[in-house]
Amino acid sequence: MAVQHGPHSDETRQHLLAGGLRLFAEQGLHNVSVRQINRAAGVGNQSAISYHFGGRDAFLHAVLEEVLRELVSDALDELKKTGVRGADGLSLRELNGVILRPFVKQMQSEQGTWRLKFLTRMISEGSEQDQKTFAEQIRPFLATYEMALTRLLPEVDPATIPHRVVLTLNTILHTLADFGMYEHLQLPELSFDALVGILLDYLEGGTRYQAPDCTVSRADSHEPIQADTR
Repeated sequence: MAVQHGPHSDETRQHLLAGGLRLFAEQGLHNVSVRQINRAAGVGNQSAISYHFGGRDAFLHAVLEEVLRELVSDALDELKKTGVRGADGLSLRELNGVILRPFVKQMQSEQGTWRLKFLTRMISEGSEQDQKTFAEQIRPFLATYEMALTRLLPEVDPATIPHRVVLTLNTILHTLADFGMYEHLQLPELSFDALVGILLDYLEGGTRYQAPDCTVSRADSHEPIQADTR
């Protein structure tokens, strides 16, 4: 049954965002039509996406902004409370736990798995403009994490720190988004908390380890990830 709301309804907009999120996560960014989104949202007006968002591309970016708003806000709040004090006693495992916590919270929320799956789709399938929008939204979080990680790991080549930050983000997103796959692999059964502990072990090894003979060839000095302050 179609949702009966006027063209100015915020509820219609939210139904569209929720329906689009799940379809993009399940089927991919390029395999979902406006008609499918309207049907999933229960919206009968076929011009609703154009009216509320200006078109399909703008709608996709609106879904991304909706997904990232709470996630980035929670992550920055956690980092500002604890993560940026890396030189004052916070361990690497504790820092990565701070980084992981907002993603776990997101996963356990309504539509949480779809939100994380959507972000992995954006990383792997997004257009150059899609990925630029993603990077702009996530940059303040990455920049703050990089600052904390640099303080904690003075022995690590600073030119590698931004890459470790991005690899950590990718690992967290894909691990949690694909969490349902684990039950099909017939692995030894563990509690969710135990699996989170294994993930933290894995992240600690990846963020800390640097092979003795590994050097980064770079003529210019390292420039950290910059948060867009405009």
